Amino acid sequence: MLDIKIVLLFIILVSTAYSDKIKAVAVLPNPADTVSGVGSKGNTEHQSIIAAENNVTIESNNVISDEDVTESLSEINRLRNLLIQNPNTPLLIKKSSQALKDLEDDYDLDLGFNYIVVGQYDMVSGEKAAGGDLDIFGVYTPLQDIKIGFKIETRHLIGALSSNDFKNSIGSLYRTSPGFDKESPSLIELWWQIKKENYAFRFGQIQPDNFIDNYVYKSSTRYFMSGALSSNPYNAYPSYGFGIKGIYKFDTKYYIAGEVTDANAEKGKFKSTFFTEKEFYSAVEFGITPKDGSKYHLTLWHRDETDKHVEAKGGVLSLVTTVKENIYLFTRAALSQGADVRRYVAIGAGQSTMFTSNDLTTIAIAIAEPEDSTNARTQTTLESFYRINLYPGVQLTGDIQLLYHPSYSYENWAVIPGFRLRVFY
Repeated sequence: MLDIKIVLLFIILVSTAYSDKIKAVAVLPNPADTVSGVGSKGNTEHQSIIAAENNVTIESNNVISDEDVTESLSEINRLRNLLIQNPNTPLLIKKSSQALKDLEDDYDLDLGFNYIVVGQYDMVSGEKAAGGDLDIFGVYTPLQDIKIGFKIETRHLIGALSSNDFKNSIGSLYRTSPGFDKESPSLIELWWQIKKENYAFRFGQIQPDNFIDNYVYKSSTRYFMSGALSSNPYNAYPSYGFGIKGIYKFDTKYYIAGEVTDANAEKGKFKSTFFTEKEFYSAVEFGITPKDGSKYHLTLWHRDETDKHVEAKGGVLSLVTTVKENIYLFTRAALSQGADVRRYVAIGAGQSTMFTSNDLTTIAIAIAEPEDSTNARTQTTLESFYRINLYPGVQLTGDIQLLYHPSYSYENWAVIPGFRLRVFY
């Protein structure tokens, strides 16, 4: 079994040994900058890629989740353009990047993959867990405004405990990392979408939370690892299943989003009760997206009672403010009934390019009162992570979580250092 403490020590030693070299490895000079004589000031093409990876661009305002297939491919296409243009890119990577770009240009098929490996260790209980997740996804565009998307997922373990097992062993109210387990490849998304300048409409086998209640650091594969901050624990989302969702922007500032999905959906299963049982999860969101990259939204949701789940409903107010181009502050507050969490509040901040031109540093705290407050305690989670781009398309994150009064534990604390390595292409 892999010892997580050894892995964490290795990560620290490698990061220390290469601290003077990381910038040189990650920053590939842009030919245009070199020719124009501004290379010594920092290459703007690489900076724009790093800015996109660190989520400091202001165009999307995180209305759609960074983990959505279309958003992930946008990130990957920016990366490929960088790799193709750069003279320092290894020939094999440059040729494969060009081949995938040609596939999109000639056949309208855009493909990408995302792989993460994560490890964590609880310093109080001594529990440890590690594993990985591989996603292969793509979009076929037969017409300019029409897209057909898919996503295949497989997960694996390194050791005995899955992410859910680790959560249960330390008594946490929610997962403390991205999901990993022993799972065979399965098709979890397959949908059709039409997108115009001011609206998008999608139906099929969909992910229920990528059009609803998104904020600047909502992604356990990119940002905070804990479900307290990278997901919506106060929302009783069903799993991947049949549904209909859409977004409409009234102008550059205001939007409305909504969805109706199968409340009985099960991940990896295409058998739907959407039209037979007529038991739904539904949500509506009203939002404001100023030009500076801030985002303010109110989300209201409801899930019908089913054979396996009680009726649930709730709402959340989310405020994300851009202090500077590379600094975000956020506050979120939610009330719900029938979800895992019935009262929730979180506040945090993040800054990119704090120490180098390609890093991201964040800290946040979340307080959550479980639905079953008679048998479980209110849990407070403090999390901070530091992420650096070792190379375009390769991100390494060091993470620390302090859990005060884990909801289902007799211990008062859990102290969880961890790491995450992400490769996307």
